[in-house]
Amino acid sequence: MAEWTKKRARQGSVRRLDKIEKSLQELSYNWGDLDQYVVDLVDETIWKSNEIREGMDDSVDLESEGFE
Repeated sequence: MAEWTKKRARQGSVRRLDKIEKSLQELSYNWGDLDQYVVDLVDETIWKSNEIREGMDDSVDLESEGFE
């Protein structure tokens, strides 16, 4: 079994986030003509998922530089 590393964890997490974001975009599309508040909440959630990606990238970068 392969060793679990931050880099490997990020790879799997990015794939999951891609699927989640696609689902959220579909959800936003469905609500587009019905309620802008819901669309805004979905957009905010997608924005947060980008922050998660950045956090994972930072963590992997720090580890590769020997800081963690």
